[in-house]
Formats: sequence, C-alpha cells, structure tokens
Amino acid sequence: MSVKVCIGIDQSYKRTGMSVSKDGKLVSCQSVNLYKLNSKPEKRHVLMARFDETLESVLKHCSPEECVVVLERVRTFSQQFLSVPYIKSMGAMNAVVADEAWYHGVQCYNVDTRAWKHGVIGTSKPAKPGSTDMKFAKHFQVDEKKAPTVRWVYNNYKTMFKESAVVQVIGSKKKGTFIAKDGTRCEIDDDLCDSVCISLSWFKMDNSKFQLE
Repeated sequence: MSVKVCIGIDQSYKRTGMSVSKDGKLVSCQSVNLYKLNSKPEKRHVLMARFDETLESVLKHCSPEECVVVLERVRTFSQQFLSVPYIKSMGAMNAVVADEAWYHGVQCYNVDTRAWKHGVIGTSKPAKPGSTDMKFAKHFQVDEKKAPTVRWVYNNYKTMFKESAVVQVIGSKKKGTFIAKDGTRCEIDDDLCDSVCISLSWFKMDNSKFQLE
C-alpha cells in the first residue's frame, strides 16, 4: 500500500515544527513552543501530546500503512565536534515521537538535513551575497542559512506562510524580527518552514534517503 500522508517534524527543545503533507501537497503546519517549559522531560511530554493529536487526526482519514513520520536526522558531529549530551537529549526526543508512531502502527524515519534541503528546495547552501534569497533574508531578518527554505515555503504556500509562519513578537526582542505592514513586530518561524519541507521530502526524494528510526 502506497504512502499518502507524511508528517514532517523539525525537532528542537525550543520550538518544534510539525507539518502534514498529503500526496505531495502541504495540508497543515504548526509549531510547538517549548522554550518556556522548565525541564526536558516536560518538553518531551508536551511534544508527545501534540504529536499524538496530530497523528490521530491524520489516521481518521487514512490507514497506518498509508502514513509515515519523518524526523530530521540528529547530527553526530557539529563543526567536527562530537557532543554526547546533545545526542542523548535529541535521541530521547526522537524516541518520544518514534514510540508514539509505533503505538499507532505508523513507521517513523529520519532524513539528513542536506538531503531534504537539496531534494525539496534545490540547494543545501546558505543564501549567496546579492541573491534573491539574501534580499529576502535581510528584509525578514532571517538567518542566511535558513533563508532559501523560508523563501521556498513563502513562494509555494504563501497563504499558509502568512497565517502560520509569521509570528507576532511579545516582549522586547528585536534581533531576528521585522516590522510588519500593520506596525507590529514579527519574526519568521523557520522551524515550521523546515518541517514543511521535511514533510514534503517523502514525496520528492528516493526512499533510500530515509532511515528507519
């Protein structure tokens, strides 16, 4: 039986993006804000509850065999440095999602960051100086590494982008923010944008690019 629905997750203890694509088209996207919670176990519990809600909603319209979950693959090295605490904490977060998927009979995979970026948006490189991506990054105050992905989502799913990825800033935060047309200070939820592309990657890439959790 072929897969019809993919739930893509860009997992983080600060903010986790979670998107659903059906037959290669994005149908929903959201973020789970975790940065105000005190402990990692509490954050994993909140993430598990939100993921369970999303998964059960999806399974009302398709069978477990027609659905997959895709996580971003945990980096074992960052700038040639091995962080055991990071690997352990992210492994625990991944296990929460993978175990919940298993409980519902849904297979869970992971995909490399560079692979899904290249497969969905066409490049895994940061925005180049003078490029349209860089102009977009400066306008919306987006990290140049995130700009190509964010702009791709903006161009392809503009309505959902405006509804879900543009977030009003509460408080005095200024870095990484911009002033919207209505005068409010906002920021772009790049974690949500990453999850959008991860959810679409299943339909745009060869299955060999995905590893079973």
